[in-house]
Amino acid sequence: MLGTFFNAGMAKAQILAWQFYDPATTGKETTIGANIISPNLNASELKRGEGLNTNPGLGKSFAWGADVSSSKTLSDTTKAIDNDLYVEFSISAKTGYKFSLSTLDYKLRASAGGAGIWYWKYSVDGTIFNKVTDPLVWTGGGGTGTDHPQISLSSIAALQNVEEGTTVYFRLYVAGSNTGTGSSAFGQSNAIDQRGLAIGGIVEEIEENPLPIKLSSFSGKASLNSVKLNWETQSEENNSHFEILKLNELGKSVVLGTVSGSGNSSTLKTYTYEDYSPTSGNNYYQLRQIDYNGESTLSKIISIKFGLGKSNFEVAALDDKVVLYLKGTSSSKTIVSINNIEGKSLYKRSIAISANQDKLELPIELKSGVYVVVLNIDGQNFAKKLVKP
Repeated sequence: MLGTFFNAGMAKAQILAWQFYDPATTGKETTIGANIISPNLNASELKRGEGLNTNPGLGKSFAWGADVSSSKTLSDTTKAIDNDLYVEFSISAKTGYKFSLSTLDYKLRASAGGAGIWYWKYSVDGTIFNKVTDPLVWTGGGGTGTDHPQISLSSIAALQNVEEGTTVYFRLYVAGSNTGTGSSAFGQSNAIDQRGLAIGGIVEEIEENPLPIKLSSFSGKASLNSVKLNWETQSEENNSHFEILKLNELGKSVVLGTVSGSGNSSTLKTYTYEDYSPTSGNNYYQLRQIDYNGESTLSKIISIKFGLGKSNFEVAALDDKVVLYLKGTSSSKTIVSINNIEGKSLYKRSIAISANQDKLELPIELKSGVYVVVLNIDGQNFAKKLVKP
């Protein structure tokens, strides 16, 4: 639990933390910086999403009501995402350093009208946010708040060995707050050496590349049915080949293929590799460069989002059913909705989709007209117009 993590004797594990004790913030938590921060890290102040409101008279709260009300049930979490009901902070490494994150500890407090569903998400580009854990159902409590179980971050590949130039964003989304008086907040610290929010991990100096190769870029882009990877080297010496690695969320990797190196070169060299079997969601890639002596080194890890788009999600209405034709799916629980042109829901069901499933049949008979079919996968909506003659 959180209390043991926050003891002063454990402070070495904290690379970023807020205490919310001194000075008193009185409703201005999002205007203060961290009390603990590694000297080789950059960190933002806490930032409130545009959908959350504040009341200067409320002590130590990041939200006093919301622009849009939501219920305290797990079925309502997308409303918090769609309406920016979150508090956010970010971390990046200073030049010459990298960090790996291991734990997230936090303490919460809420009034009766405050949030009842809380869930953390992270992003490595500030745009695409992925869940850290499943949402937490907690109806709140007063006083200085309630400690919540420590969250492990060490199994998330994208949060390990994060080098300079990459910023990691964390958002705590809140659902269930009303639009008037409901307060949601990080818990107050009971003493100056305790923390209400903390990140554990390590910050290390980046060692100079031990192999005679200078990698100047490594990136990727999703297309209709694949992910295309691109990288460049400024110089090479005794470079045999590259292995292209694909990692899962636990950081375990498999070799997708190899690309021959240029041996010895002092000019810019460009390389490509295409993954024709990406899965929907985030795909993590890394390069392993191997020289003629068998020595190797690893590149940074990149994350490429691959999902259902308009081009790889088709629908058709038959006499007694609607058929969805899919491409590039992975195992997931998906909410399928069919709405008429006025937005009225005609069909909504949670369905388990298996990896590489290419067809989904829905037992619904539609009249002639125009409809919208929506797939919600991991909080992201994919919509397609359906016309039945």
